[in-house]
Amino acid sequence: MNFTKHIFLTFATLTLCVGCNKAIEGNGNVIEKNHDVNNFNQIHIKGDFKITLQQSEVPQIKFEMDENLIENIDFNISSKLLTIEEINDVSKKSLYNIYISTPTLEEIELEHNPTLLTNEPFKTDEIVLKANQGSIVNASFDAKDFTLKAFNQSEVVLYGETHTFDINAEDKVEINAFNFEAKEVDMEVSGTSELKLFATKELSGSAKDNATVEYREGNFTRDFRTKDQAEVIAIKEGFEKDVIDSEGESIESEDIITTQ
Repeated sequence: MNFTKHIFLTFATLTLCVGCNKAIEGNGNVIEKNHDVNNFNQIHIKGDFKITLQQSEVPQIKFEMDENLIENIDFNISSKLLTIEEINDVSKKSLYNIYISTPTLEEIELEHNPTLLTNEPFKTDEIVLKANQGSIVNASFDAKDFTLKAFNQSEVVLYGETHTFDINAEDKVEINAFNFEAKEVDMEVSGTSELKLFATKELSGSAKDNATVEYREGNFTRDFRTKDQAEVIAIKEGFEKDVIDSEGESIESEDIITTQ
């Protein structure tokens, strides 16, 4: 008898859990809602949002979406960390926009398919950007030290400039930083990832596991390693590329149509 009750309770619990995770739809009534918040310098975003990052002296969050979807968002600030997360998946929505304003940032973490945008360069001294699980980034930064960690089929397009640029990319990541000027670049790229970058003083690191790295040709120090069919390619003016071996020597040259 106790065993039968246990089976019934287990089934009921599973049924409730399935109901909790059911995707919801927006009601079509788009509204805006502003929240003045305490200072924060880190952001963790988890969900299929479109995030616009804005630099402002006053920290604020604005939601622009279907009215009932605002209730589907859990956000809080603790120890200067702003966390924004979906409670349930959303299958249909009119808008799903969040505008985040803050004077400065030290870390941004994205997961579960969000999109991060900026309207103008975000200025900061040091920042770490983590893009995971299908995240999309199209943003401009003006930083002294920029660290990018991208994984699991995320796509990142960067503009602006930095002094040092540290990159770790794994698992079919696409990074286009041709217009993100960095004096010193250190890269670790693997897992069929693609990286395009712009270094002006030094390029170091490694590429492996069928990764492809393209960089703007220039008069700077190169110290990198390739293995497992990875390629590092120098893009020259006039749309010509040189495939570079691990010793930094040209081993092949061919014309290409575009550097985009």
